[in-house]
Amino acid sequence: LYAFSFISFAPKYNNAMPFYFHTGLVYKGLIPGRDKDQLGAAFALGSYSYYKLQADEAAGRPQQTTEAVLELDYRVQINKFAYVQPFLQYLIRPNGTGMIENATILGLQMGVTF
Repeated sequence: LYAFSFISFAPKYNNAMPFYFHTGLVYKGLIPGRDKDQLGAAFALGSYSYYKLQADEAAGRPQQTTEAVLELDYRVQINKFAYVQPFLQYLIRPNGTGMIENATILGLQMGVTF
């Protein structure tokens, strides 16, 4: 089991999203005999700038505040160099305005390492 985290800060006067954070856990070998497979869970959050909020309000646009994502995935290691990774994401406040309903996404990622 291992954890990961990332935090990003930027000047809010010239960046639309000055704060971004994500964190998660990855567990290897959940299923006996599948030692290279990985189960992952993650959470991400982005916060829009107060200056952007003011500009949107002045222009009559919907105000963007925050948006977030919850993700769960399972990477199946097919062989030494290829994997398939289905995932489930839940988007909270897509586009940060609250005008778009939360969304559930099912996806599939594939990779090859050379």
